[in-house]
Amino acid sequence: MKCNKCGHEYEIKLGAKIISKGAKILTAMTTIVTAQCEQCGQIFQVPVASKSFFTVKKKNS
Repeated sequence: MKCNKCGHEYEIKLGAKIISKGAKILTAMTTIVTAQCEQCGQIFQVPVASKSFFTVKKKNS
């Protein structure tokens, strides 16, 4: 992604692990983070979703 003010390239990743028993997870996790550009100091909010790297592993038990 790029800063809207100065065009500086930045990257934000979200990592989490969900363990569920007796239920199925139907949606990806989402959150909104407030970040600041390291180059120009612009403060902005970015929606970060796990859907781009969300994987489901079924445990064989």
